[in-house]
Amino acid sequence: MSNEVSIPSVPTGRSGLKVSNLCLGAMNFGESTSEEDSLKILNEAHAVGVSFWDTANVYGKGRSEEIIGAAFEKFGFRDAVVLATKAHGVMGDGANDRGLSRRHLRHAVEASLRRLRTDYIDLFQLHRYDPSTPFEETAQTLDTLVREGKIRYWGTSTFASWQMAEAAWQARSRHWVEPISDQSPYNILDRRIENDRAGFLRKEGW
Repeated sequence: MSNEVSIPSVPTGRSGLKVSNLCLGAMNFGESTSEEDSLKILNEAHAVGVSFWDTANVYGKGRSEEIIGAAFEKFGFRDAVVLATKAHGVMGDGANDRGLSRRHLRHAVEASLRRLRTDYIDLFQLHRYDPSTPFEETAQTLDTLVREGKIRYWGTSTFASWQMAEAAWQARSRHWVEPISDQSPYNILDRRIENDRAGFLRKEGW
């Protein structure tokens, strides 16, 4: 690849966090994409300025995060990357090995940090809404994790507009750290964002 490629940076919502306007998704790392090929992809992405990387703890049951951690250790460019990961999905057989409870989120963050071989996550995202956990509990946990320095920012993923509104309100009304983004699916088959989410996202500046 040519090193002359220039990837511009854009703000993330109304926050001060800048990310490359192309994001590298790592969902297939360790599954359909081998570790060797994944490491090559990550190194090339860094070389051309794609510095925003997205993964999740459920991708390959942690293998995707482990491969990104291996890339940081091998190539040494952790601080040049804006790293996003997610939690919510099933990571074990126990009743608390999923969801957005305080117990699961704290465990998920600590486990992701170990796999990623880093001491902070730039953008921690809630992979899905959890109707079984009061969102006040979730928002307070995320506020604490930011204050502890384990995550820098937090956002949502695949939330409906009313769920995003609840997330923002729970944090804002209690003066906790607020979410800055939602990762919404948008493709020819899934265009829900146009009717359900776009208005809220524009209003909030996400």
